[in-house]
Formats: sequence, C-alpha cells, structure tokens
Amino acid sequence: MKNSDKTNDIFIYSPFQNRNNNSETVWVAGCPCEVAVSVKNPFPFEFSVKNLALIGDGCTFEAVPVKLNLASAVDNPDYTTIRLLGMPREPGKLKITGYSCEVLGVKNICRLRSECGQKPFEVEVLPALPVLQLETSMPRAPVTEDEVDPAAETTVYSGQTFYHSVTIVNKSDTIGIEKVKLEIKQPKVFGGPNLIQLVVDDRENLLASNEQPELSIKLAPKEQKEVKFRIFGIDPSATADDDPTASSTVVPSVNRQSEVTVDSVMSSEADTISAGAPSIGQSHHDLIPYTGRLLTAEFVFTYTADVEGPEKKEKYERSCRLPIAVTIMPAVTVSNWHVLPGDGPATRYVVVDVTNSTDFDAELTYSQKMIGVQSREVCRVPLLCPCCTEVRASAFQDAAKRASHMMQMQEMEKLRRSLERHVAKHLDIRWSVPQMKLEGTVPVGSMLASVSLLKQLVIPTMSVDLTVNGTPYTSEDDLQICIGKPITIGITLLSSMRGERPFSGTLTLTCYQDLQNGLPTIDRNSHMSVVGSSRVPFTIETRAKAPSSKNQDVDEVVFRKLTRTMTSHRADFTVAFRYEGTYKVKPAVLLPNSFSSAFTDEEFFVSPVSFNVVTKIS
Repeated sequence: MKNSDKTNDIFIYSPFQNRNNNSETVWVAGCPCEVAVSVKNPFPFEFSVKNLALIGDGCTFEAVPVKLNLASAVDNPDYTTIRLLGMPREPGKLKITGYSCEVLGVKNICRLRSECGQKPFEVEVLPALPVLQLETSMPRAPVTEDEVDPAAETTVYSGQTFYHSVTIVNKSDTIGIEKVKLEIKQPKVFGGPNLIQLVVDDRENLLASNEQPELSIKLAPKEQKEVKFRIFGIDPSATADDDPTASSTVVPSVNRQSEVTVDSVMSSEADTISAGAPSIGQSHHDLIPYTGRLLTAEFVFTYTADVEGPEKKEKYERSCRLPIAVTIMPAVTVSNWHVLPGDGPATRYVVVDVTNSTDFDAELTYSQKMIGVQSREVCRVPLLCPCCTEVRASAFQDAAKRASHMMQMQEMEKLRRSLERHVAKHLDIRWSVPQMKLEGTVPVGSMLASVSLLKQLVIPTMSVDLTVNGTPYTSEDDLQICIGKPITIGITLLSSMRGERPFSGTLTLTCYQDLQNGLPTIDRNSHMSVVGSSRVPFTIETRAKAPSSKNQDVDEVVFRKLTRTMTSHRADFTVAFRYEGTYKVKPAVLLPNSFSSAFTDEEFFVSPVSFNVVTKIS
C-alpha cells in the first residue's frame, strides 16, 4: 500500500475526503504474485493442459508454469478458478497481455482482447521492499487450508496467566524498516483484563485493557526485536455461538443477583460490538463479557519501508499477521454474587459463589485465609470491599438522563471503569489444584462488567445499620420467631449528604414476601403489626461540601474521614407477625407528609431482615 503525506485539501478534516480513495493493486519486485483465472473444459472428454503461464510486457517478469487436468464438460460444467503465479524482477509498469499453454501437444499463445471481454490489465511494480517475519515462542500450526499464515496455538485454564513473545525480524539484506505499528484484534471484554495484553517493560507493567498498543520500533536490515505479551484465561463458562463465522458471542450463562438483559454480538475480527438499544431501565447496562472455549485473536503488524518513492514524500507500507488460537479450559469460576453490609457504613461484603469445575479438589486463598472446595462443588467466599469515594451515588441516575443513548452509554462506561479500578484489587481470589499442579486467579470479569453490582459499591447518600433485639444483623439468614412475639428492630440512618441545610423525612418499615420465582414481590404489610407509631419523622444534619481530589492517597484520607463524620439518626420499631411464613422487612425513607420515597435504590443502601415465622419453636 502506498502512503502519501501530501494533503491538498484546504480543510483539516472532511467527512468526504476518503470517498474517492480507490484501492489500487500493486506488486513488489522480487515477491511472488498471483492472478486468479477461471477455466472450463468445453469438450465432453477429459484432457490436460501443460505449461499454463502468464505473459507479461513492460518489465522483466518470470512466470511459473502449471499443469492442469480438466474434467469433461459432462462431469464438471462449471468454471474452475486457479491461481497463476509469477515474479516481477524490476520496478515499473507491468502489463499482463495473455497466457501461453500446451494442449494436445500444440503450444498456444492467447492474447487478451477487449472485444472478447478479456482486456489486458496493467499493474504497477514497486521497488524491492523489506519483508517482516514473525517468530513466536508459541507452537504454530495451520488452522484451515485457506490460512496463509499459520496460527499460534495454546491452551490455558481460566484464571491462568502465561507470558509469551513475538520476535519481529527484518529479512531484507539492504533495506531497513522505518516504523512498525501493531493492532491486536481479539474478543471484546467488558470487565476485567483482556485475553491478550502487551507487556510494556516487565511483567508488572501491563498496557491497560482500554489502551491501544503503540509501538515505536525501527529495524535495520537483518535486525530483530522482541514484543512481549500476556495471555489471561478469561471465564469460559458461557456457551459459544453455534455460528462458526462468529468468533465470540455475548451469552449470559448463569443467573446473577440482578436480571441481565444483553442483546449484543461481538466479532473478534472487527473487534466491534453490535448492541440493541433497550430503554433506560434498572440493569440494562450490565454487560457480561464473552467467555468461550475456543477464542481467536490476531496480531496485525503494519510496517513502513525505509524507501522513498518517485513521488515526493511517498512511503510504502506492508502488513503481516499472526493468528492466535487460545483454548480455555474451565477451572475455578464465578457462578453468582451478592452484596451485603460490611463492618462499617462505608464498606460492603461482596459474597462470591465460586464453582470448582475441575475433577479434583481445589484450594482457595483470599484475604489471608484458605479454604478447600471439592470437585464440581460451589463455595461461598466473602470479600470485604471499601466503597468508592470517587463516584457519587446519583452519578448513574444522572448518566441515564443524557440527551442521547450514545452519550448515556459513554458516561455509564466511564463510571463503570472508574469503579472497576477501585473494586478489582479487592476481589482477589487465588486458586490452586495440587493434584494437577495448576494455580491461577478466579476471573471476575463478569462481576466487574455488572453495573448493578458496582452501583452498590459507592458511598450511598443514605445507608442503614440494622439490629434485631439489640443484635446486629449482617447476614441473609432467616431469623426464626413465633407468631405474635414482639421483636425490636433498631434502625440507624447514616447520611453522607452534603449541603447547608439539614434533611427531614419520615422513617417507616415495609413487609413483603419474595417467592424467588421470577415474579414481583408480594406486599405483606397487613401481616405485620407495629406497636406504636408506624411512621417516625426525623431530621438529620448534612456535611459541608469538600473539594474533590483524584489523588489516591488523598482518597484514602477522605474515605477514613467520611466514615468518621457521617451523621446519623436512631429509631426503634417494635413489631409482631400475625401469620406463618417467610417475610422480609426493609426500612424506607419517605418525604415529609408523603408516601413517595426520598431516595432511589442507588442512593439508599439497605439489606432486608428475613424472618421465618412459625407457630412454635422446637
């Protein structure tokens, strides 16, 4: 491809400037070239064609003769496409005027004529250019018959990390390479590390997942340099699409805590996302990353020859590619998750259900603790995570009010990435399978892609600490009580609101049943009796506004100061249940003299208290 730096347009940029760019076929001196030819046997018998070769004029051209055996017109009435090879030996204008062949012992020279619909064609032959050769530390084998470049192959277990390298070699003896650019085409991942990441300096310095690789490499003749990269085994629990042409498909494979609606298909060849445009709702921004069993990626190197063309400032570019096929075997993966109150108003427990998909027992290490999980079993792992101070509780709600769907998605992705950077370091679970001598980390990309999960890890406008009969309630276990027995539910409101005026509202309790059958919850306020007032008015002070900071050390100070300076309000409710059943009781903050909620779900963090009401406790 010829690349000219000349810009004759008076505009810096015009959306129409590339409309007249016609792709021109050029050949390179000293490199094999080919012409596709369609042939057909018009006779009812089989015969052979010998020494079929192209005829060129204009510059030195070496044609490679081939021999054909053509089936009869009865057996094969259709045209057959073959490729005729040749090699131009010098630059200039090469005109393909026809072909020569030998049929039934008679040599024929056939000229292409315009009146027969087969006119001669002319190609430009460029001067000799360097050739970039790729060598990799991974084993290589052809994938299909049409593959010109053999693919590098490897197998990893989910969560494993392997480091490899690609050595780029300038095979030319006399011509250098001025610049090398690299593009990595791989399945798109919406959370966590990519399948392939470049190593910038060493193994501890990786290129960020959302950054494009930029290489500044110059190669002298016969010089070689090494490009290091990392392969990470992403979660392979989702099922791959049956369409063989689709390299990757977004398929949610397990039921998460919140409902996920995904209508998007990704192609690793184009590295683009085709997504539906659902209406702005509760969790439609959740995106589960593609995780298949066989993933394909590709390194595309584009390099500029250190050769100046006849026209001023004209450069010549070539490209070479390295296909990579990665087979990911399931090991220890995430199957579900929940978010519970932590040990303070600004922390949360992220409870992760981890599945051991191997045939052997595995060991899990997290937060300086170690537990074992048997083969094909699920283990629940609680991880304490501090809330993020960089994102406001109402930030996602504000993003959903943007003027266009594209602006909404861009703002959502910006907030998601900010929360991902904060949360990822606290979701570190390492696994090992001693009998297989394997180890790795549990891939949490599906969790980091879940906006509904990340929303619960910001400092809420209002959070709640609950006690039952004076005992803190920090789990999801059912509390067993008798019908009619009074119990005291203590509610402590913790506010992180900033402003100049105090906030006033009304605190109440709601009772409902969740049958966990996919249907909405059932209102059961009539099944619970409240002793005394069922609505308690309150006024809570707000804190003065503070300047924001992006410094990590300052953020830690802000986090500690925030947990100490949260204003609070305490209220107790005495309740009794009238009927048997499993109920959930949840506090609600209403506007004064109104039944409307004062906060959205993102601004008000609370976990309900679960009761199992029976007639008699044994």
